[in-house]
Amino acid sequence: MLVAAGCATQTGDVPPNTLVASKVLAAPMLGSADLAWTTAKPLTVNLSGGENFGGKGSTTATLKAVYTSDTLYMLVQYADPTDSLRRGPFQKQADGSWKKLVDPKNTGGDDNVYYEDKWAMLWPINNSVKGFEQSGCMVACHIGEGKPYGNKYTANAGEIMDMWHMKGSRTGRSATSMTSIATTPATTRRRTPTPAGRAIRAAPSTATSRS
Repeated sequence: MLVAAGCATQTGDVPPNTLVASKVLAAPMLGSADLAWTTAKPLTVNLSGGENFGGKGSTTATLKAVYTSDTLYMLVQYADPTDSLRRGPFQKQADGSWKKLVDPKNTGGDDNVYYEDKWAMLWPINNSVKGFEQSGCMVACHIGEGKPYGNKYTANAGEIMDMWHMKGSRTGRSATSMTSIATTPATTRRRTPTPAGRAIRAAPSTATSRS
């Protein structure tokens, strides 16, 4: 759950797994050193069910949020021993040709070696997604459809989610995320290899905003 704090002096009990967004006058600077981030209240989330991360398949993330009159800003930090930026790289061969490097374990759409770090947040639109309050984004995860990590889509007509998708080499360096809509029946689907941090699951939570 995301709660927008209308003023810095707001008090009161905050439910578990709730990220409090503090109001600021101006957008924070890129990076974690900005004063806005040092005063924002952190939320720690344990993530599991993934791949790599030093062979554990799990890590811990810290979330912070602030907002201005028209924009929400989030700082997402997590422990990862590698900064995976390569996405389907090609390696030049001795004869001058180029060869695409591939993960031999990749059976289609789940390369965990030659791929960039990625993570995503899903926001239900107008409370349209059944079960989101109880299970969070896991209601859109569908395993057993031919991909090791499943497909992502909503189960019923009219259910809409907004996806904020960070991709290490494509959007991560610009501090922006790609946005897409998940609706029925749509799905989302290094000379020395640098293992990629595969997207992993958080404990069920909601993602709503109220002032």
